[in-house]
Amino acid sequence: MEAKIRIKPGTTGGIALSELGRHEAAINSYDQALQCRPANDQAWYNRGIALSELGQHEEAINSFGKALKLKPDDHQAWYNRGNCLGLLERYREAIASYDKALQLNPDNLGVFYKKARCYALQAKSEAAINHLSRALTLAPHTYQKLAATDPAFDRIRQNKAFQSLLIGSFSPEVAEPLDL
Repeated sequence: MEAKIRIKPGTTGGIALSELGRHEAAINSYDQALQCRPANDQAWYNRGIALSELGQHEEAINSFGKALKLKPDDHQAWYNRGNCLGLLERYREAIASYDKALQLNPDNLGVFYKKARCYALQAKSEAAINHLSRALTLAPHTYQKLAATDPAFDRIRQNKAFQSLLIGSFSPEVAEPLDL
């Protein structure tokens, strides 16, 4: 017998629904919260996250934009806006969003990797390698294995500098050897 859970609409209810994977219901909850208080930056941000989870990236970008109009220093909104733009192959805009996220939070390590991906997908090897190098310097265990298998780097995978960078970042603690 399945227990029914009653969740009140609003920002908190939307978060709970998203955590349960019920993103459409979460969006409805955020929409109800926004009807009561349209200037709720957190509801706009969380709505963007839920829309992104459903693959509705354009609408998610709009929600992040509304959150950023209310709270322009929200580095996570800039970062997630960049993620959606990247998924829509709008790489220049994604990079600009990542730059803003990095300006607001220089400790966001993921920004360097995401920028490297955007540059690689545009076959801009030098910029991709420079940003990947930063990511690998800051968190080699996280990004070395990712970069070795990430299809975003396929266009530059044969680049000697790219290969050297990955081999140079290899450490014995990384479980699997590189297959370049």
